[in-house]
Amino acid sequence: MHKDVWQRCLDEARERLIVALDAPTLEEVYRLVEVLGPEVRWFKVGMSAFYAGHRSLLQTIKRSGARIFLDLKLHDIPSTVARTVDIILDLGVSWLTLHALGGGKMLLSARERVEKQSVGERGERLKLFAVTVLTTHDARSWQAIGMSWRLEESTEHLARFAIDAGMDGLICAPTEVRDLASLFGRYPNGPYLVTPGVRLEPDQGSPFSSAEVIPSSLEEKRFLLQDANHSSSGRSFFERSLRGTRDDQVRIATPEKAFQDGAYAVVVGRPIISAQDPLDAYRVWVKRTARALFEYDKTCSDPTKIRTRIR
Repeated sequence: MHKDVWQRCLDEARERLIVALDAPTLEEVYRLVEVLGPEVRWFKVGMSAFYAGHRSLLQTIKRSGARIFLDLKLHDIPSTVARTVDIILDLGVSWLTLHALGGGKMLLSARERVEKQSVGERGERLKLFAVTVLTTHDARSWQAIGMSWRLEESTEHLARFAIDAGMDGLICAPTEVRDLASLFGRYPNGPYLVTPGVRLEPDQGSPFSSAEVIPSSLEEKRFLLQDANHSSSGRSFFERSLRGTRDDQVRIATPEKAFQDGAYAVVVGRPIISAQDPLDAYRVWVKRTARALFEYDKTCSDPTKIRTRIR
């Protein structure tokens, strides 16, 4: 692979890799922003971090230069959601999630408020994403809360009326990306498909034992090996930081699988923020994402196909 192509892949990977600030305390969230902010392009702020940090946290993130994916999964009556969107429009975030289970009218109320608002700080309007079925659910837990349809059928149904309601994209499990990409098309011909639940799981528990982890060229191998050898804690830390944990995610996949199936971006939390050195872990994820994009998305091998940056 030519060096210029690899650099384009790395740059595109930073646009497609979203770091979830799902830390246990607000103090830790601020520390992560300080450590990762100079390199991370996107941070996801969930409910706990937002309720604890409010506007102050968002301002800190924006000062770092990163964009904000506000993951609140709004789910209430349409008028309440509409008023909430009005408030969020003044916060300067780039993406916002709503729960598709709130129904078509609720999603439409949010869409209408966004369309009436002028463009944001970066010259583009707020993008709305519908959450279909949480990645913590499997078939058994889905039925346990009274859902009679199969989980896959429910996801497709929720996705259809979310797109009909004007959502810009869908948040879905990596195991569902392929079906949704087939149904709606891949971006830019279809909606943004963004998936959490992505993990690095190389064979035999080592990043150096799987062709998935190490790019094929000698130059790229050298990049990764240098990261391992120069880490503050050495190669043993590098291996630990790659593995991640399943935690409460039950429908997961590797980044290669997610991008192969049609994902636009991936959201990664614990494998990065819980690592001994989060910045080292983030850099490893960038390189793994870059490799996946080169293999399966083809946005890096042809510079004319590099998509317009989402703001």
